[in-house]
Amino acid sequence: MSTAWEISITQDITPNDSDKIFTVPDIKEWEILWIWIEYTSSATSGSRLLEVQLQNNASDVILKRQSSITQSESLTYKYFFTSGIPDLKTTRDTNFIMTPLMVSPFLLRGQKLRVWDRNGIDISGDSMIVRIQYAQKFVEGIFIGELKAKNTSQNQTSTNVEVWTGYAVLSVNNASQNQTSTNVIVWSGIATIYVNNANQVQKPDNIVLPYTLNNYYVSTTGNDSNPGSFSSPWRTISHAVGEIHAGDTLNIRGGIYNERVTMVNSGTAGNYIVIQSYGTETAIIDGTAISFNTGGLVNVWNKNYIKLNNVTVRYADTCAIMFNTCNYIEINGCTTSYVNRSSGIGVWWSDHVKVYNNKVINSHIYSETEGGHEESVSIAGTTNFEVSYNEIYMDGYEGHLGNEAIDCKQGSRFGTVHHNYIHDYTGYSGCGGIYIDAWDRLTGDIDIYNNYQKNCNNGITAGSERAGTCENIRIYNNIIYNVGSTGIGIPQRQPPYDYGIRRNIEIYNNTIYKALWNGGAGIYVQANTISNITIRNNIVYFNNWNGEIIASDISLLDYISCDHNLVFGPKYCSQEYPDCVELSDNPTGYPNIYGNITANPNFTSTGLPDFHLLDGSPAINAGVTISLVSDDYDGVSRPQGAAYDIGALEHV
Repeated sequence: MSTAWEISITQDITPNDSDKIFTVPDIKEWEILWIWIEYTSSATSGSRLLEVQLQNNASDVILKRQSSITQSESLTYKYFFTSGIPDLKTTRDTNFIMTPLMVSPFLLRGQKLRVWDRNGIDISGDSMIVRIQYAQKFVEGIFIGELKAKNTSQNQTSTNVEVWTGYAVLSVNNASQNQTSTNVIVWSGIATIYVNNANQVQKPDNIVLPYTLNNYYVSTTGNDSNPGSFSSPWRTISHAVGEIHAGDTLNIRGGIYNERVTMVNSGTAGNYIVIQSYGTETAIIDGTAISFNTGGLVNVWNKNYIKLNNVTVRYADTCAIMFNTCNYIEINGCTTSYVNRSSGIGVWWSDHVKVYNNKVINSHIYSETEGGHEESVSIAGTTNFEVSYNEIYMDGYEGHLGNEAIDCKQGSRFGTVHHNYIHDYTGYSGCGGIYIDAWDRLTGDIDIYNNYQKNCNNGITAGSERAGTCENIRIYNNIIYNVGSTGIGIPQRQPPYDYGIRRNIEIYNNTIYKALWNGGAGIYVQANTISNITIRNNIVYFNNWNGEIIASDISLLDYISCDHNLVFGPKYCSQEYPDCVELSDNPTGYPNIYGNITANPNFTSTGLPDFHLLDGSPAINAGVTISLVSDDYDGVSRPQGAAYDIGALEHV
């Protein structure tokens, strides 16, 4: 059976049918080269819109392309879909419509190509002739024949036997006669196929193993000519990723791999591709002397259903781990370190993403003048994401301007950032911390909670650097210790920075202690394009020449609700905003600003520190109920007493 690509053509000329579906056989893969359609519309009135869809095995649409004109009744048009042609809208012959495809699409076995009238005017009356040219190859090792099943007295036949996972032993046991086993498809595991009789044992001939939903291996002692098994592993990860498919796991044996890895294939729903260090061994992808300007040392573009687990990626010239335009991605337990210009982990324009249990060390080492850009963990234009349980820090390097620890930006929406430990971003302002930056797009619906930050120049910031809207941000149960000059900020800088709308920002039950510098505040509202800002149940214990909870100008107070917070420390305005208003003083005339307390919160210790409240603290039972914050930073349920405590930690 050949596995080389070969050119073929298929067609469907059935009349009175304008909804045609072509399915890739289970033993093949297709690359679509062109689609030619002759479409004759019936006399039924209405505008037809021809659409080509690619569908996965569950008939979900994964790609679609429409003609840019419609076709009315009683006409015959010819359409041609292919890549690399212009869409000549103004000069086209309407009897022959050329529509460009962005790429030559690939279809895996069982996937479908649908050609249909999107508007469904007269499906059974219109006629459509469809011809498709495609490159095809066989998937190796599909068994041909049938399986005859176990019995005691007579032959019985069972066809279409498929074993999808595990160690497969497919046998026929019979006391009286021989039976043969054929047409067994083993998608995963090790196949032992035999016939067990009283007189003899038979094995079917001409067995060819398929590519399996299986475990494969890479080792520094392997060879890329090997089959990738445990005993005969491949040598390079970059070769291995071209050999694995949906449902496969690539196990990388411990050692250093000096290569750049670009992902080739996608997984599918329920059949992720998993790339991981083998067992407790440490696989290190090392970018020493490898130069590239875009993407990552681990470089994944336009791929779906991928898991990257427990791999170390170091000495990357630009980004260490980059996923761009990907869906259903998990990055778990990885370590990135010593990244020169960009992110340890960068995820752009993707959906359903989890980044958790990772260590991100020394990213964006270079300054902006040296070409440094992006953040330690960058989540850009990405939806339905989670960034959690990561440790992110600088070790022996100063943080540079723009190197936030986590930045969810530029259209990112519907995400959570929680239980991260961020520390030691010192040196330059504008580094470390958690940043939400709308940039030039609608960004929001993001919860930031249960994070611990210390020794960082930035705390948590809701920003908009290029007029985008930052909305629906909920910041709660965070501990921020030894921060630059602002713990939680809604900033305003001179154009072109930070002049977009910030609205529906909720700041609840955070504990903020100690400033490194002057000129800020524990919670600082500066932006002049705000609405519906709520600050409640927070402890702010700041020092130096700073404020506690400040609005930069009295004109902002109509847009702020601030109540049941406890502050302790100086209450100064900065030189930049000398007319600021300290909200914890409960200024008169603003009914939404009330009930704030100035008192020592009585932490267990400010030296270690330990921010649990001592008995008798004025923060105990002094808060109000917030349904969103039903547990505290430690996971203790609220309230423990008569009412919620103020701050991130409930007194027990």
